[in-house]
Amino acid sequence: MKLVTVFSISSYILLFSLFLPKLSIGGLQLGADDFSSLLLFPFLVFYLLVSSLKGRDARLLLVVSPMIIFVLIFIPIGAFQSFQYMPSFKAPTELWQFLKRLIIFLSTAIFMSRSCEKSKNQFLSFTFLTTLLLLLVGLLQILGSDFLVDIYARTERQGELASQDNAQRIFGVAGHSIAWGGLLIFINFSLFCIIHELSKRFKFFRRWLYIIFIISTAFVAINVIGSGSRSSMITLAFCYLLLYLLTFTKLGLTNVFILPTLCITVGGVGYVMYSFFSDRLDFLIYRFSHLSESGVGGRSEQIIIGLNLLKEPYEIMLGVSSAYQRFVGVPYSIESEPFNIFTNYGLIGFILVYSTPLLFIMFFYKHYRRDDYFLFVWLTCAIIGSLVFSLGYFYFAEVVVGSYSWIILGIFSGLALRNKKRSFSIGS
Repeated sequence: MKLVTVFSISSYILLFSLFLPKLSIGGLQLGADDFSSLLLFPFLVFYLLVSSLKGRDARLLLVVSPMIIFVLIFIPIGAFQSFQYMPSFKAPTELWQFLKRLIIFLSTAIFMSRSCEKSKNQFLSFTFLTTLLLLLVGLLQILGSDFLVDIYARTERQGELASQDNAQRIFGVAGHSIAWGGLLIFINFSLFCIIHELSKRFKFFRRWLYIIFIISTAFVAINVIGSGSRSSMITLAFCYLLLYLLTFTKLGLTNVFILPTLCITVGGVGYVMYSFFSDRLDFLIYRFSHLSESGVGGRSEQIIIGLNLLKEPYEIMLGVSSAYQRFVGVPYSIESEPFNIFTNYGLIGFILVYSTPLLFIMFFYKHYRRDDYFLFVWLTCAIIGSLVFSLGYFYFAEVVVGSYSWIILGIFSGLALRNKKRSFSIGS
């Protein structure tokens, strides 16, 4: 069996694993994506060694090289800090989340860059259907599916929130309403990319392109509203503003056309909410009116606690480790991820981690800006949206549904290397 075939099978398993609830083993949340990535790791290392790190594979490694360096550096540093700070040794197991994302991205990207056209089309179609099914889980929870609530709830509290009548907060497959809201931001723009790519290959998608766009966007919007996540709503609004700046100004469309369309859309959604979901609308208004009490205020306290741990110059540069921060600081980590990363891994870790999404944007700009500008814009909005969202929750450290975005990044990185000369425009 060729190694590319192994990567192909693993990509399908990784996508399907999003529907499988996590298991708690030794205090760790482990799922099918964790076990698949662990089994995949030696195959990936062997493939990269055999390929001699040339051509496409070298470019893929270059994109994620800061995160690779980050993992290699902070595994021994984290172990040393555990001996230095903790009463008993605790391995830096949280770094598995970063390594897992690297494995998922590289295996998916290699599969998409090396496979035949038929295999790529099949996986794109599977990704589209999987994403719609993910949204369907959230829609069914809104409609009152207790079965799906019981399967995916991370805690009893989340299950109670999803079952309330006047203040329902659904969580999809994520099991947590805020994590679900964060995933929806990436899903929103990745769906645009997937549908756009499928429209190049299938007549059905070309014929019904705009209808499928609208339906997909509506599904995402309903799920975001159902999650009750203020950070995801604010971030989604920011991303659409970014989309306007990057896309519509590029096309030369004037505000005379764009702004009335946006106003009509927002007005229509508002009317439907007021007419049919007035209880939920009241709940959302209540949520935003108490933003400082339950959201920003709590995270500000967490940030202050974390930053107060950085007392020495070497701690500012290398952090104090996740284990120590949880031991004496915030037990469940600082929910503003940039500050969490800075506290745990210092300035060096912060720069390495956040250099990777910047390199992704630069990579997509290089490969898509001329032949497929829309893909560049949508992928950029997905990446920046996830980073903005992480100011209020986790993106890199999300343990349940964090693999989805790295599968998507792998898909379009692989396609960029395989089809960089192909041009297509949604407006053509």
